Amino acid sequence: MSGDYKFSRASKKCHVSDTPLAPGQTYYSVILELDEEFQRRDIAASHWDGPPEDAVGWWKNVVPMPVEAKRELAPPEVLLDLLRSMGQAPGSVKQRYLLALMLLRRRVLRVVESSSVETNAASPSETAGCETEFLKLVGPDGDVIRVEVVSITKSESEKLKTDLDALLYREEPTKGSGLFVSLEDEN
Repeated sequence: MSGDYKFSRASKKCHVSDTPLAPGQTYYSVILELDEEFQRRDIAASHWDGPPEDAVGWWKNVVPMPVEAKRELAPPEVLLDLLRSMGQAPGSVKQRYLLALMLLRRRVLRVVESSSVETNAASPSETAGCETEFLKLVGPDGDVIRVEVVSITKSESEKLKTDLDALLYREEPTKGSGLFVSLEDEN
């Protein structure tokens, strides 16, 4: 029916108060015939007293919430490379442990018993006489990855999760983001 009658889209601000309509806010749209044209007016629910007498039509709306960008996890090969490289960085022990647990959960890695796999790389904590617990994990290519088991406090967990998410995820490009590239021929 909107093909028969032309009127503007939502204005994103209240006609009465001239203030922006916020995401999730309820408002009413009214169609009026003025000077032989149809005009749309959007009115915040807090300023709504009912439709004007000369309204052609009206309806209730809610301002949509912004769409969160979809996030894409890095491929397993990249995650494994990151896990290996984190072994060289002393400050990333807790992030490395969380990444290893995530890869276990996704079945990219699997735990092997200490007696079934020989490794010749001793960790500095083992050579210093300290006993440290390690997970021995086997990757898809059969290599053994040793990950130190660490405890993580509740106060640390949120920051570690945020930091790790920044490393592991990226936003998927969308057509409207400017990152989308079309490879179609223009004829």
